Order: sequence, then C-alpha cells, then structure tokens
Amino acid sequence: MTSTGTASIAQNPLAGPRYNFTYLVASFGNAFYIPMVQGFNDACAVYNVNGTFTGPTTADYPSYVNAIYSAIETKPDGMMVLMLDPTIYAPCEAAMKAGIPVVACTALASPLPSPTANPQPYWSYIGANDTLAGMAAANELARLRSWSSSDVAVVANDQEGQSSAGARAAGIKAQLTSLGINFDETGNSGNPTLSNMTDLCSSYYAGHPNTKSFSTVSGEGPGVGTFIKNQGLQGKVTGGGWDLVTQGLQYISQGIMQYTVDQKPYLQGYYAVVNIWKYLSTGLSYSPVNVNTGGGIVDASNIAAILKERPNG
Repeated sequence: MTSTGTASIAQNPLAGPRYNFTYLVASFGNAFYIPMVQGFNDACAVYNVNGTFTGPTTADYPSYVNAIYSAIETKPDGMMVLMLDPTIYAPCEAAMKAGIPVVACTALASPLPSPTANPQPYWSYIGANDTLAGMAAANELARLRSWSSSDVAVVANDQEGQSSAGARAAGIKAQLTSLGINFDETGNSGNPTLSNMTDLCSSYYAGHPNTKSFSTVSGEGPGVGTFIKNQGLQGKVTGGGWDLVTQGLQYISQGIMQYTVDQKPYLQGYYAVVNIWKYLSTGLSYSPVNVNTGGGIVDASNIAAILKERPNG
C-alpha cells in the first residue's frame, strides 16, 4: 500500500529534495491505523514527500521485525516505527546505524533501551504518554459520579504484560489513589477481543456487585459496553474505553459507556513526517522533538462532534 504526496515542487512553498519516508504499521486491517494513514498522507502532500505504508498482515512481533529489516533494504530517507516490544529495538538500531532516522510512534516498549546505547534505536517519539493518559481517564471517572467508601473502580486489562497497557493501567491506578477512590483490577494476557473483554467484566462483576465502573486500557473497550448493555447496568455501572472504536463511540452516544481516551493517531502520522522532514531539510541540524498526542477524552460533551468528523471511528 503506497501513498505519494500530490503537491508538485513548483506548487509547494517548501520546495526542495523529494524524500522517501516509510511508515511501518503493525498489521494491515487494523482500524486504528486508518486516521494514522490519513495524517501521514496529508503531511506527505504538504511537505512534498514520497510516502509508503508497509508492514505485516499478521499482528505478531517477529513478522513486524522482519518487515522493518525489509524496509531498511529499500533505503528510505526516514522510517516511522511502532515501538511495541523490545525486540523491535534491534532492527531500528540497524536502521539508525545505516543513517536512516527512525521516529517511534504510538508506543514505547518497556523496558526502554539503555541510555548509553549508541545509537539509540529511535530518534524521537510521537505518541501518547500512556501514564498521563491513564491519569486523565481516572480524572474523568472521578467527575462522572459521587464515590463512596464502598464503591470500587475496576481497571480491566486484557493485555497484561504489554508495555502500553501496563503504563495506562498504572496511570489510572495512581490517580485514583490520589483521588481517594477505591480500585481493583482484573485481566488476562490472552487474545484481546471484544467478546473476551465482555466475559472478563462479567466474570469479575459476578463476584463483586459493588463495582461501579470498568475502565479498559485497550481498543477492546466496547466489550465493557456490551457487558453493561447485556446485564442491564446502564446508569449503575460506568464504562470507559481506549481509542475511537466505532462501537465504543456508538455506546457513548447512547449513554451505555461514558468515555474513551483518544491518543490521536492522525497526529502521530502527521507529525512523524514533519519531524524527519525538518531534520533532513535543515542539514541535520534540527534537534529531536517528542510530541505527546494523547490523553484526549471523548465523552457526552463532544461525542456528537466526534461522530460527525469520524462516523466510522
């Protein structure tokens, strides 16, 4: 899947060398990447860049690592990579050694690379600060209802062991602690799906009827809404998700779920291009810039505008 900027050098006030950038998605077919592709495409058109999207068709780390090595062989002028797992550091370090600047997007794996690594496996990070985004989710929970000493807010993590999910959960729990709200957590490290999230919430709630909310830290958040709908708990249990998943947005508009966290993948695609283009076009004098795109809350106050702009998530 290849996208090439449409603006000609004659039309573009930023005329200069026409660079080739490659953006590696973790798996084609994942709806999360649709706005990211759009942001990347739009920036490529503005900055006169040949942009290519590539990546594996299966969502597993070995396939993604192989895709990065394959992309290096094409010798792009810059690469954008999702740092989802520490195994991704090695091919990115190889790219940096080959003179290809790498921008990390969407996630930073834990543990982070050694600060003495030379070169570092990425040049800058464009994406959400997951811990701060989790804290924003907790603030939204506190705003949604009055909390008594017997009420419990539950963090449902169906991606235990995954660094971004863990950081999001940690942010939620830390802020709930500071707000004096009791919390618990439930989770698993199996296959994250909407139906599995629904089952996870159902199993927990059966033994903990004082639960007042379920907050997810992955795109399977609509599974919470399905649980609330199936159990007839609308108005009694609040539900929170992550990312702008179509079904989750519909649940928010219907009052079944109350919020979701937007990490703005469009901006991740757009600013990744800007970052590398600026570096190359200034003779490599431009310093790395990290951009925090996350922590936006979508709730009843702005759901209508969100659905108007992005009816399909």
